[in-house]
Amino acid sequence: MRNKCAAVVTLALLLALHGSCSLSHDSPEDGVVSFKMMRSTSGSWEVFGTNDLEMAGALRWAEETARSVARIIGAADSNAAVGKIVLPPASVATETPVCRIVVTNGIIVRRLDLPSADMLSLARNTPYLCRILMENPVGSGGGGTGLVAPEWLCVGIAQNLYSANKAWNTSEMLQRWRDGRAGSLRRLLDTVQKVGDGRHDAVYCGTIVTWILSWPRGKECVRAIARGETGEGGRVSPEWLLQWRDGCGSASDLDEAWDRWVLSQRRLVYEVGLVTPALVRELEMEMYFWGSDGRALTASDLASGSIDGTVRAAAAARSMTTRLLAAGRDVVFQEAASAVADFLDAVADPKISIKRRREQLSKAERAIRAAKRRADELWPRAFDGHEAEDIW
Repeated sequence: MRNKCAAVVTLALLLALHGSCSLSHDSPEDGVVSFKMMRSTSGSWEVFGTNDLEMAGALRWAEETARSVARIIGAADSNAAVGKIVLPPASVATETPVCRIVVTNGIIVRRLDLPSADMLSLARNTPYLCRILMENPVGSGGGGTGLVAPEWLCVGIAQNLYSANKAWNTSEMLQRWRDGRAGSLRRLLDTVQKVGDGRHDAVYCGTIVTWILSWPRGKECVRAIARGETGEGGRVSPEWLLQWRDGCGSASDLDEAWDRWVLSQRRLVYEVGLVTPALVRELEMEMYFWGSDGRALTASDLASGSIDGTVRAAAAARSMTTRLLAAGRDVVFQEAASAVADFLDAVADPKISIKRRREQLSKAERAIRAAKRRADELWPRAFDGHEAEDIW
């Protein structure tokens, strides 16, 4: 869904771009076949291909992504540079994108060959574009190669270009953290830095980068990682991160800071009105408690049975936080949160009858089902037994 959102944004701006670029016949290589070349008005990007519509879309995608990356971590360098996006059939890429960066006559050439040019593929290949934008050229003569930014960092930066992605990732991260699936910060860093088939968990990569960028010196830290300045074979450890994070004197301090930050994301709204499936699940879990005897209490237990004072007090406190959870969300979620809070109020009040508690629970369950359907519309496949596209 997140990739589709990016594709829709690109498509919406396509026609406006088509009139603001120059079109000529050129070739990405010195070959017999001549392909069209489209250049941005700024001259910083060129696209090679045969389909004007696809070329215009790729050009817009490249320019928008480059601006977003520069906004997030700063400009890659101050030297003269040009980016080249090569589309089929001119592209040398067959299954996966091919990244190249060279310095020719003092000009940095960042080239990305793509195996496909459709809108969804462009969005899916954004980490590769981030990679050539963050790659550091070596040498000033012709043919100088570059220091490649870590794959997990490129995925993480790509995940931070759109607020919807950040909302999804932090919400899912909070759910995994609460389920005990996330592990410590050290374990997460080890996970995203494993050398494998190039597939990275976008939730982990994106959330770690979001956290680092929230620090006062976060941009500097990200640039240092991209330049390979970790001093540990290019790997990032909690100990290395300490120099960039104020207020932490040890790796355990940093781990605690990470936990606090993840928990703080519960009420943070990255995009007004946006609701994720994980947020709906969290709302539903507000109606589950632990009794004083250590027994798990479901919403049905609370609606139909006796309730001890400890649970009543906890329900009263939860009612207030549940209403706060709805701030900045869409109307459907706000109604669901209000219904859940009303049920918690009924649980907290010893004067409310069992019949009334059951009525409030029934109303809350209907509202939650509506919120799930709404989240399902926003994030397809989230409720059909599959994860959304979290792997790049």
